[in-house]
Amino acid sequence: MAKLLFAGSGEFTDSMNDIDSYLCSSINLTKIMIIPTAAGKEKDFHKWIDNGISHFKKIGKEAFGGDLISREDYFKDEYIALLDKTNFIYFSGGDPEYLLSCIENTPFLEKLLSKLKEKDFILAGSSAGAMIMGSYTPVNILNRIFSSNKKGVFIREALDLGHFIVIPHFNKIPKILELKYISERIINSLPDITIVGIDEDTAILTENNTEFKVLGKGSVYIINGNAKIISYKNYEIFNIK
Repeated sequence: MAKLLFAGSGEFTDSMNDIDSYLCSSINLTKIMIIPTAAGKEKDFHKWIDNGISHFKKIGKEAFGGDLISREDYFKDEYIALLDKTNFIYFSGGDPEYLLSCIENTPFLEKLLSKLKEKDFILAGSSAGAMIMGSYTPVNILNRIFSSNKKGVFIREALDLGHFIVIPHFNKIPKILELKYISERIINSLPDITIVGIDEDTAILTENNTEFKVLGKGSVYIINGNAKIISYKNYEIFNIK
């Protein structure tokens, strides 16, 4: 099975140098493919590719961009063929709902999922990219945390590559009451689901979708159905069944 990395934020910055160097050394790396779809509605979406290429060059690795910025792109043979040129895919941050609506039920995703059966492969997602890799995606949660847009958070099914819900930028949630709102809203909707809160510049890595290792300078928080919060730090390991 491939390695899966869920990052709370910080992709393509120096704070991720050690994490990405560790990842790249863990497989027989070919090239890294940066996919900026989550930022596809932004005018400067290509900065994610440029930043990714520059970042990996600093640590001596080669990356390239896949300009998949619309749902139509995920049906194009030219982009599907790029999956044969890489064994490390990295989805950037942005809008998780937009990313999920673009990729779900597409030939690109079908081929990517087949690649995840290979041991010598990595799929990484940061912020929105990590959110769609879980069982469900909490839509509007980033707006609720970072802007004056306080519309309610709602849940939609995601790719289910990790059997939990990811909340990135967890150390930026401004108030305990806001955390209580978010966790209770999700837990009330899905009482058996586990919530994984990941701080910025921090990630979790798994090779078997059961055992997870924390990487980075922040913490990771596990919230279960009784709203109990357990935290883990760099190199600590936890399990999610």
